[in-house]
Amino acid sequence: MHGAGALPTDAEVTDLTLEPIGTGQMADTFRVSVQYSAHDAGPATLIAKLPAADEESASAARTNMSYERECRFYTGVAPTLAVPLPRFLGIVEIDGEPQGLLLEDLAHATQGDQVTGADDNRLDLARRSLAASKSRTGTIVTSAGSGG
Repeated sequence: MHGAGALPTDAEVTDLTLEPIGTGQMADTFRVSVQYSAHDAGPATLIAKLPAADEESASAARTNMSYERECRFYTGVAPTLAVPLPRFLGIVEIDGEPQGLLLEDLAHATQGDQVTGADDNRLDLARRSLAASKSRTGTIVTSAGSGG
């Protein structure tokens, strides 16, 4: 978090508590409650997305370089996009390799519902985000990483 500017260099994490969240097909995701040496030095909670404890899932993710790709997205692509994203707080390195992310906790946000769909305000936000993505990069980045 120091390297990402999310935590002052003189502040240290003194305690943390992990709460599993999400379904985790290729990663295990946790809401992390954090205590710091200086009160309010950083976010009270954040999201840690880490390699899956399930070895088969983790192996598939490593083979596809999924962890490295997601880290590169948040460090290289996300800053160029004018779309709503969780704030990037840092990379978790394991054995010197980028393997996980620390992200803003969006617990206050409302999750979309694929069955009932979205209201006009959410659809408008999605359209504006897509248009901003297209205009800033000249291409639309899909989840597969190809342009269109």
